[in-house]
Amino acid sequence: MILPRASPPTSTPFALPNELLSDVRRAALLNIPITAQTLPTVLTRTRDVDMTVRRLVYGSVLLAHADLPDDAMPGAAHPRALTIAQREQIVRNGLGDREPAVRAAAGKFIGAWLMQSVWVQRKGPSCLSRYL
Repeated sequence: MILPRASPPTSTPFALPNELLSDVRRAALLNIPITAQTLPTVLTRTRDVDMTVRRLVYGSVLLAHADLPDDAMPGAAHPRALTIAQREQIVRNGLGDREPAVRAAAGKFIGAWLMQSVWVQRKGPSCLSRYL
């Protein structure tokens, strides 16, 4: 007897917005592989009701994928890999958050973006001192 091929289980990222427990959302965010398909779901968590989840998105999840390794494709959260709308959403939601801890995590993440820019790499990090 030949059994039909089972359909793949529903992926965690797509169930994430409907999860009621913030602990489960946090655990899911830490274990989601960040790809172009899962990134929109992760970005919805920048408006989560729980401050810890919002801070985690900027401080751990996106920051870990914002790098630009040598001779490699940019990370999923690198500005070159994001659309303009996604970049705008990250900046607006992060720096406009009501909690100082979330704003600080978003500022650190956006600072990581700036430090990787070609302009800063050419001129050195001291070129940003007058803007900070």
